[in-house]
Amino acid sequence: MKNLIHCLYIALFVEVSFGQISFSGDAQLRYGESKNRFGYSETLVNTNLQFGNFFNWIQFEFSDPPEIGRSFSGLRNIRLDYQKGPVRLGIGDIYEIWGRGLVLNQVDDQAVDLNNKLTGLTFVYQTDRFRGQFLGGKTDIWKMKGFDTRVPSYKVHYNVFGSDAEVYIKNVTLGISFLQSRENHPITFNQIFMPDTLELVHRLHGVRFEYFSTFFDIYSEYADKNTLHKYNVGIDQLDSLVNRGQGFYGNINLYPGAWSFSIDYKKYNYINLAPDARWDFVDNYGGVLDFQQPPIGIREHSTRLLSRIIHQVDFNNEVGYQIEAVGSVTDWFTLLIHYARSSRTNIWEQPEEYQWTKKSYKGFLPHSDPAANPFEELYIEEEGYNFSDRLHHRVGIGYTKDIPDLSKNIVTDSTKNIRYELIEAISIPTSFEYVFSNGWSFEIKAEYQKLKRGFWVYEEKNSVISVDSLESSFYKEDSVGQRKYYSFQYNSFFSFGIGKSPNWSISLIIDGISIEEPSNIGIKNVTNPLEDFLSNIINIDNKWISIEFVYNITPTHRLSLMYGSQQGGLLCSNGICRTIEPFDDGFKLTLTSIF
Repeated sequence: MKNLIHCLYIALFVEVSFGQISFSGDAQLRYGESKNRFGYSETLVNTNLQFGNFFNWIQFEFSDPPEIGRSFSGLRNIRLDYQKGPVRLGIGDIYEIWGRGLVLNQVDDQAVDLNNKLTGLTFVYQTDRFRGQFLGGKTDIWKMKGFDTRVPSYKVHYNVFGSDAEVYIKNVTLGISFLQSRENHPITFNQIFMPDTLELVHRLHGVRFEYFSTFFDIYSEYADKNTLHKYNVGIDQLDSLVNRGQGFYGNINLYPGAWSFSIDYKKYNYINLAPDARWDFVDNYGGVLDFQQPPIGIREHSTRLLSRIIHQVDFNNEVGYQIEAVGSVTDWFTLLIHYARSSRTNIWEQPEEYQWTKKSYKGFLPHSDPAANPFEELYIEEEGYNFSDRLHHRVGIGYTKDIPDLSKNIVTDSTKNIRYELIEAISIPTSFEYVFSNGWSFEIKAEYQKLKRGFWVYEEKNSVISVDSLESSFYKEDSVGQRKYYSFQYNSFFSFGIGKSPNWSISLIIDGISIEEPSNIGIKNVTNPLEDFLSNIINIDNKWISIEFVYNITPTHRLSLMYGSQQGGLLCSNGICRTIEPFDDGFKLTLTSIF
């Protein structure tokens, strides 16, 4: 591999010496510091070179520490591509996607510390009717385990080889994929990582079909996966099947006139873990790989309050669908209607406490039984322009119900005892922006949420119900330890900003809750001078207040500065969720440059 890299860079030097060079890049500096000892320092530099048939991408990172992830300083990514006619050869850090990602989908999402690249070689041959690709490489992927939600604690090593082919016949695309990954999986004992690892072999096969036309298009993809454990018996090495799973995703889009309709269906069943082991990917293996990032099948919200209660997708075991309609109601506004449902593929019960069993499932629609961790969301939004397109408005309303955790479901002939976590909310996000003819503008964002969160307990014996109620997560304790519970938490988010295009903008942000959740990491400990000043005008209890200033130094250089406090919470992207630490009385600086 090193000799090949040297040869390619010799060819690169020759091309640079005698060819025309095109150079571009970007850099971003991020720095943050707060009084709750949460700080970070990140710098990313990307450079892109194009000269003749060669393309080169280099990325440097200097993070000590990053906002999420491990500290790193040095060369983070490097890639060299050579393309001539139908052939493309790439060496270095590989990011590819096959189909919709059921077999391979590689992304670099620093917001949630997701980076599933391969370091190796890829070869692509593509014509008008055919595309074939081979790739191979290795990588170490760091993962979270334990109580530290910021720094990954263990890594998994992969050696990967795969091939993908697509055939284009008029309006039809047919594809087939194969991927094999050899994994060194860490072994733990009593939460302690051992020096030994398991040698696992994953083999994935995928097929896909796509048809598109003026009025509709349809897509479907299927993948099966086998995981084998390689072990030695004397001088022979044998394979033992650990797990067999499969996944399916389908999508239909319709375009009748001014409206469009979309239907997505997913059924992922790579490994079906008991509720108490569902998110433990260290002690349980054989499920979805880090290179698989299939469609999530839900709506990823950009509004502040809805994004905090977004459903965490279980790529290992989840069945569901989403339906969306978007269209013009009048000349000045459009309407979006979105509905999604999902659940696990099985209902889990306990004939005896601490012993989980699953019921067989032969259907293709999600369950509504709480013992299958159902999720449901309805979201409606209008968006439009008025006053000669100077006023842009967006108003939505969403209903969300999610059962992310099942802790007990004891079922016998005479008793039923179930306990599960419940999240239920009504959310109303709004946004209004008005742009004046002289370049000045103002923007108002206001969001409201009525949130129910806690553990629902149901107990029944001999057909007599003794308990059927919610143990709320929201309560206050008095001086003697007595708790007063609240059925709901009322959340609000308000932002008011003014700006002068294209030079600058400034925004005041107020993020508030009615009652703290004692188990939440986002409990506020201090106030900042901005909040003390505004306390003469508004009640600042349980509020995080900040001010953000953005200045465009030049068309290619932007400075962003935030001062104040920000609430911590859940952040989800690409189906991966991370817990973000709160920010108390601090500042964040971001400098972005394009060159």
